[in-house]
Amino acid sequence: EKSGGVTGDNANALLDKELSDQETTGVVLTPSLYVNQATIRGFLNFQTTFKAICAGFAHGSEPPICQECGSRPAERGCV
Repeated sequence: EKSGGVTGDNANALLDKELSDQETTGVVLTPSLYVNQATIRGFLNFQTTFKAICAGFAHGSEPPICQECGSRPAERGCV
């Protein structure tokens, strides 16, 4: 089995792949979000995610939704 099974000393291919992916991507905590090659980790609520995405744009090039809703205290209600 890919998981190594429950008897014997067998390799766990699923775990090995997850550990390899962790080293390759740098994602060590979940949940994780990538925005412009920057990793955002931990509690990802709407506000954190929305602000991170909008902050990824150069000033003045933000999509209209970022300009309209980014400065409101309740972005989610605007979106």
